[in-house]
Amino acid sequence: MHRVSSRFHSIAAVGVLAAALTPAPAAAGALLSEWGVTGAHRLVDGQGIAGAYCLYDAIDGGIRMVRARPPLAFAVDATAGDDHEAVTARARVQKQVTGSGGPTWQDISRSALFEGVATEAASPFKAWAELTTVGTRPWRVIWTMRWYGHGRSHAATGQATHAVDTYGRHVGRMIGIVQSITSCPDSIAGSQAKQVKHGDRSLRQVGLTFDMGFASGSSLIRWLVQREVQATIFTTGQQPTSTDFGRALLSYIGAHRDILQIGNHSWNHPNLTKLKTSHEVMDQVTLAEDAITGLVGGTMKPFFRPPYGIAHVREKDAIGAAGWSLDIMWDVGTTDWISGADGGPTTDELVQQVLSKVKPGSIVIMHVNGPNTLNALPGIVAGLQARNLKPVQLGDLLDLDI
Repeated sequence: MHRVSSRFHSIAAVGVLAAALTPAPAAAGALLSEWGVTGAHRLVDGQGIAGAYCLYDAIDGGIRMVRARPPLAFAVDATAGDDHEAVTARARVQKQVTGSGGPTWQDISRSALFEGVATEAASPFKAWAELTTVGTRPWRVIWTMRWYGHGRSHAATGQATHAVDTYGRHVGRMIGIVQSITSCPDSIAGSQAKQVKHGDRSLRQVGLTFDMGFASGSSLIRWLVQREVQATIFTTGQQPTSTDFGRALLSYIGAHRDILQIGNHSWNHPNLTKLKTSHEVMDQVTLAEDAITGLVGGTMKPFFRPPYGIAHVREKDAIGAAGWSLDIMWDVGTTDWISGADGGPTTDELVQQVLSKVKPGSIVIMHVNGPNTLNALPGIVAGLQARNLKPVQLGDLLDLDI
C-alpha cells in the first residue's frame, strides 16, 4: 500500500483562493490586515516567497495535504530598548460555502498551535504547518496570530489574520510555480512530468542512481545490498526481462526494495525525441512497467529517466499522461560507461568525477555495467561519508512516501 502521511510528491504551488475571491498580493514587507491595541504587529509577506504548497500522493496524484510557510511575527517596537511579546500562530484550511447570507468560509482543518516569544527584530516561528485538505475548491489557507504582551498569562493584546497569497519556486521537496494567487488542482494525475535535477540542498543527503540497460551488473547490485548502501536503479524493460539471468536479477532487486528503489528507464532505450508520436513515447513507459512490475513486486512510479537524458515538452507530456510524474535527471554526471580503451575514467578518476561535483541534495548518475563503477564505489561512498553526506533512495531525497 502506498501510505500517505507527511511526506509527499508535490507538483504545483498551492493557491489559497481563486483570483476573483482573493485580495491583491501584498508588497514585500507591507503591513497586512490587522488590528490590536499595542500597535503595528507585523505579518510580513513578500512576493517571490512561497506561502504554501499543495502536496500530492506520488502514485495516484490526488491532493493530500497543504504545507504552509510559517509567518513572521514581530513584537511592537514601543520603547528605546528591546521589546518582547509572547505570540501564538495557527494555520487553518478553509473551504468556501454558500448559505442564505451569501458566501462564508468554513474550517476544514487546523494546525497545531505555534507558540514563542517575538522581539522587534526576530520571529519565533520556524516550522512549516502541515494541514489536511480536500479536493473541493475554492479553499484557502489562513494564519491567525495573537500577541500577549509579556506572557501568555495576560489577555491577548492584538491579533492579525491573513491569507497566504504569494508563491515562489522551490525545486526539491516541493516543485512550485512562480505565480501569485493561483488555484491548486485536485489531482496532478496525467499532468506533465516535472523535471528534477537535485533534491533539497539543505539536507545532507545524496541520491546515487544507476542506469541498467542490460542484464548485467549483478556484482554491483549485490555490493549495494550487502553493504546496505541506499540507491535507485533505473532499468529498461526489454533486454533485462528477456533472459532467465535478467529476470532473476530484477527479482533480486525487488526483494531488497528497502535498500534499492526502482525507476523506469523505457522499454528499449530509444531517443524519445526521435519517436514519431506521443503514443510511441507512452508505449516505451508502459511496456517497461508491464514487463517489470511482476518481477520487482510493485510499480516503478513515479520515477522515469529518459534515455540519454533527453525529453522535451512533448515527451514530458506523454510521460505524465502515462502516469509518471517525475522526469529524473541529475546534477552530477559521470562518464563511467566508457571503457578505458576509449578514454573512459579510471577508478580514481571516476571517484573524483563524483566527489568534485557532489553537493547536499545531488543526484548522481552512474551505470551498473560501467567498467570501473563497482571498483569506484568504495571510494565514492567513503568520500560522501567524509563529507557527512548520506546516500538515500530518491523517495527520501525528494521527500516522498512510497
